[in-house]
Amino acid sequence: MMRTGRPDAPVALVTGATGYLGRHLLSYLCDAGWQVHALTRSDSVTSNERPIHWHALDGSTERVCQILTATMPDVVFHLAAEVRSSHGVADVTPMVSAGVLFGTQVLEAMRQSGVTQIVNAGTYWQHHDNQPYSAYCLYAALKQAFADVLRAYADLYGFKAVTLELADIYGPDDSRPKLINQLAYALVNDAQIDLSLGEQYIDLVHVDDVCSAFAAAADALGACAPGTFQCFGVSSARAMTLRTLAERLEAVSARHLRANWGARSYRQRETMQAWRPATPLPGWSPRVSLEAGLLSLLTARGLRA
Repeated sequence: MMRTGRPDAPVALVTGATGYLGRHLLSYLCDAGWQVHALTRSDSVTSNERPIHWHALDGSTERVCQILTATMPDVVFHLAAEVRSSHGVADVTPMVSAGVLFGTQVLEAMRQSGVTQIVNAGTYWQHHDNQPYSAYCLYAALKQAFADVLRAYADLYGFKAVTLELADIYGPDDSRPKLINQLAYALVNDAQIDLSLGEQYIDLVHVDDVCSAFAAAADALGACAPGTFQCFGVSSARAMTLRTLAERLEAVSARHLRANWGARSYRQRETMQAWRPATPLPGWSPRVSLEAGLLSLLTARGLRA
């Protein structure tokens, strides 16, 4: 756990706290002894199961400044985003607002309050087909745009900043309509599922391991010089094709996946080459094996021997 000069616990402020990763990171930090604050839209549903201090936003930069000045976190964990693999006209404003505007409000509030350390969430979708930069979709382009803003604040105002570009996150209590969850549902319920030919690559990292990556990045910030901006990849280093993932699921569950291979077309800009981060996060590696993670995923969805 990161320590500061304070006699009390280190203080974290988390954005995107009601999302899947955000909820798990809140619990992880609480268990590690942090004092945790979370930003939320006023209409967001929050939980009181943990000793978390919730702060409602009103859309203004002034409100974010008030919160940062009142809480003075040692580290800001910036996870907030509107995730869309594709978008329509109605999605543009909320995606840009969450992806760039809100993040910049947080950075400005940090500058005004004297908070200088931040760990930001990026995505492997910024590297379509393992390119140095090639956006898979608008969401990925906005992640890249905010990373540029973050670098500017580090250069201009002496921030210590790390962006973690994340592979696909999975876990047992995930209600998002991700492909891994659709596969798990089909297996547990003996349901047919229409799939592509299955040659695209999937890189899965368990949510617990992703949380440990954020904590490790925060720990490392203390030794960084002011004005530092770093970007690291959080990957399993064992990306596999969808076909291979289906075989792993079948082996773990001892069931047959009723897959209609080739019934669906590949998506535009499908991931046909495995992502290999240029700079993996130093000192970190996944601890949850794929087999253990998949078994917990299936068990949570009702798998019986």
